Amino acid sequence: MISLLGADIIVDKQIDRSKIAKKVFKEPTLLQSLENLLHPAVRDEIEKQYRQIAQQPSPPLFVVEIPLLFETGADRFYDATIAVIADPEDSQQRFEKSTGYDKEEYKRRMARQLSQEEKASRATYVIENKGSLADLHEAVTKLLCTIHP
Repeated sequence: MISLLGADIIVDKQIDRSKIAKKVFKEPTLLQSLENLLHPAVRDEIEKQYRQIAQQPSPPLFVVEIPLLFETGADRFYDATIAVIADPEDSQQRFEKSTGYDKEEYKRRMARQLSQEEKASRATYVIENKGSLADLHEAVTKLLCTIHP
């Protein structure tokens, strides 16, 4: 990754994800190169963890959080998918608050993703995130209990 993005992404012996984001979201070809490097490695790690859990006598529910799930076609590897959707204004405000980035950065990133509506139409289950974090936790717990009683 350093050969692709440069040594300046390392801060205090750690990869600084914000430095990576600043570089790649301004250069589509660089972003594509990074994704070509990361997506297969992430899929391999998920598969490795799944194989370990699947060997248990009574395997638990295996849940994976994958950004760009539908955009990368990774949804085909799973029995069911869940889309967590929110009002676009709420999403933007949450993004800005949690990252410190502005509205333009939000728009740039969202332009690469499917719309909330498209994700919802492709998902097996949909959770609407229109309340507090506690509300979201409750909705996720309720859905997981439905899927895996």
